[in-house]
Amino acid sequence: MSGLRARLQAIPTGGYAAAFCIALCATTFYSMKPVFIKLAFANGASVNAVMAWRMALSLPVFLAVGVKAWQRRTEKPSARQVAQAAFVGILGYYGASYLDVLGLQYVSAQLERLILFCYPALVILATAFIRRQPISAQTSGALGLAYAGLGLLFGHDLQLGGADTLLGTALVFGSAVAYAGYLMLSGGPIAAMGSLLFTAIAMSAACFAVLAQAVAVEGLAGLAITPAALAWMAAVALISTVLASFLQSEAIARLGAARSSVVGSTGPLLTSVAAVVLLGEPFGPYHAAGLALATAGMVVLSRKKQQKKA
Repeated sequence: MSGLRARLQAIPTGGYAAAFCIALCATTFYSMKPVFIKLAFANGASVNAVMAWRMALSLPVFLAVGVKAWQRRTEKPSARQVAQAAFVGILGYYGASYLDVLGLQYVSAQLERLILFCYPALVILATAFIRRQPISAQTSGALGLAYAGLGLLFGHDLQLGGADTLLGTALVFGSAVAYAGYLMLSGGPIAAMGSLLFTAIAMSAACFAVLAQAVAVEGLAGLAITPAALAWMAAVALISTVLASFLQSEAIARLGAARSSVVGSTGPLLTSVAAVVLLGEPFGPYHAAGLALATAGMVVLSRKKQQKKA
């Protein structure tokens, strides 16, 4: 218990409860993203337009925060640290986001969120592989529960959507893999330069990469969208990108990647509620059972982490 107590005492500015609330807010804002994007699609926006407007509306905020954070640091990050933060940002917010938006064309917001919800399992599997550590029976059982829930909802949607569901699931799963990599690689740069500066550099790099691709593929004329779609993209940019990314980085700084990812267990439920209310998506026994199994798996993993730390 002394080890756990020391770690909790080391969490700055408000303690564990404040850090947990920050992680929960980040999860809530991220959970709204697929719903906002679906609404932008419904108002005529293309994939590249969605990506471009999300980043174009976010970029000024990240640049302004980055300049302020840079000026406040007495010890400036090295060029290597800046490049590392930029690479992690491109991986996590360009690669992962692009695959996610592509996948949302083919799957429901609820299935998308449940797939991404299982990224902590990918972090655990990758960490075990890198460290060459065996996975315990309890962890294996928890992972089995999580992916059984995902498989249940996937099987249900596959019967309705066929090949489109298969393609969309593969794209969103690729996004989950990229985001798991982002979480694993972001701890070092955040510790070196702080969460604000890291997020500003990472997200600015991702914004430039997205905008360059969108202009190259669509041209400026192809990125025009309706006022309604622009309103939903403003929500994606300001709520589900700017606020969510800064809160997520701060949560990682205070709680660590593992605990931050576990707090995300509320994400699928929040997305399901929003998808049913705003998109009119169905919510039946398969959705409830899949969500329950996946959540149970993540809860077991969370308890196991806490027992290890204690």
